[in-house]
Amino acid sequence: YHFPFLDESRLTHAYQMFYLLWKLSYLFGVKYSDYSLSYESLLDGPAKQISHLFSRLNIQNYDLGTLQSLIAEPSREKWKTYADEDWFRAQETWCETIMAEFFGNRISCC
Repeated sequence: YHFPFLDESRLTHAYQMFYLLWKLSYLFGVKYSDYSLSYESLLDGPAKQISHLFSRLNIQNYDLGTLQSLIAEPSREKWKTYADEDWFRAQETWCETIMAEFFGNRISCC
């Protein structure tokens, strides 16, 4: 009923909590979602992604131009101002390790 690895006393940095929650959400979505839209694909092709999403939802009356104007792309490299790639890799490896210890081979991804 809970994930003991989310106990803040086990974490050494807030990014670990962020990554663990993101990964749990991602895995849940992979397993149970009917449709998935990645943030990056929305930024790369907003018209295509919005049209495809609305088609799946059977929504026909919408203003594509207005919806596209709501999408403002932030810097995709902003994370580099926080720490280098090795630091992020170390944090994510630690997170993946404790999740693997908890779940064993009961989860699969990607």
